[in-house]
Amino acid sequence: MMIEANIYDMPYVCRTKDLLWAHETRLIFSLLMNDGLSMNDIKQKIEDENTFNAASASRAKEIRQALIRRNNAVDDEFRNIFLHGSIEIQKVMCAIMIMLTDRTFYEFMDLVYREKLITGDLKLTDADVIGYVHEIQSKDTRASKWTDAGIKKLRTQYLMILREGGLLSIGDLKNQKLLKPILPPSFTDYLDDNGLERVHRILTGERS
Repeated sequence: MMIEANIYDMPYVCRTKDLLWAHETRLIFSLLMNDGLSMNDIKQKIEDENTFNAASASRAKEIRQALIRRNNAVDDEFRNIFLHGSIEIQKVMCAIMIMLTDRTFYEFMDLVYREKLITGDLKLTDADVIGYVHEIQSKDTRASKWTDAGIKKLRTQYLMILREGGLLSIGDLKNQKLLKPILPPSFTDYLDDNGLERVHRILTGERS
């Protein structure tokens, strides 16, 4: 697959409506791998049946587009590992797919999450997230136009993704701490063999 290098060719984005969507991802992968449906078939099924129980047609479209984007970033081996993995590893893999399709989130995980795991300073504050975004804005013209309201939504989104992915403690928001996932050796081998060594190091808090 060797796709990680493509991340730095992506523009920075401020996606404030994406969630982890582990259940929805599991459904998509099962329809692809177990039922043999094409992505066009799945798209039609989602539209016809409101498979994700979205509140509106526009929300259903947003979810569908995000899941298609994430699906396109991985291969069949990734999908099979996902389908045969525990709920916990599936959630982590959803976070990985967000990383692979969203440069802003990928670099957040690399520069904030990984560094905190390395230093042992596991407390995550609003300032950590907002400060990271301001750093991007200082070096990227398009990002510099993001509004304060959008940045606050992005902060909330990132914290929600981390919590749902089992990468951030649930409880007192003032004392929330980052968590390091337990990754099966077979999955870390997959990451290392497919050009995703950096993702492996991000999640385990290792230096380059």
